[in-house]
Amino acid sequence: MAVCTLALVGCASYTRCLNKYGVASAPSVVEVSDSVKVPVSITVPPDSLSTQLDIDSLATGWATDTVRLVSAGGQVHVDVWKSAGGKSGQLNLRARVPPRIVHDTITKFVTLYGKCPPAFTLQPKAKPPFYQPWLDYYRTTCTIFFTALIVLMGIGWVRRIRR
Repeated sequence: MAVCTLALVGCASYTRCLNKYGVASAPSVVEVSDSVKVPVSITVPPDSLSTQLDIDSLATGWATDTVRLVSAGGQVHVDVWKSAGGKSGQLNLRARVPPRIVHDTITKFVTLYGKCPPAFTLQPKAKPPFYQPWLDYYRTTCTIFFTALIVLMGIGWVRRIRR
């Protein structure tokens, strides 16, 4: 009896099915925007700078042939030497930067577009049978009746326990 009641009182009907699933719709386009970090490697080419200093007091006090100065990180090499010929008060300077590769990341904003397939729904080709409204009415009536019956049985059970 319970199986028959559940079958007749079930909540699935033609109208509820259409309300739940709707009708087929046209395909839509989805837009997704995001930021992506892209690794970048940049090669810095070697470079050098050469010049001559005409400072007599510095050149006359220069005792060594060549001095090489290197920065703490090794990024710049500076060579200083006294001129062999020509003027006696000349110092030559050459600064060199070795080649290096710089690794970094940049943020790139990307937008992608995608077409979604149309939504398919359950939609029967024929109209519901003529007894469908009566069946819905019967299900509703049975639901109310059995709910009331269960409530009345519960009230009777509580009264019986209190006696």
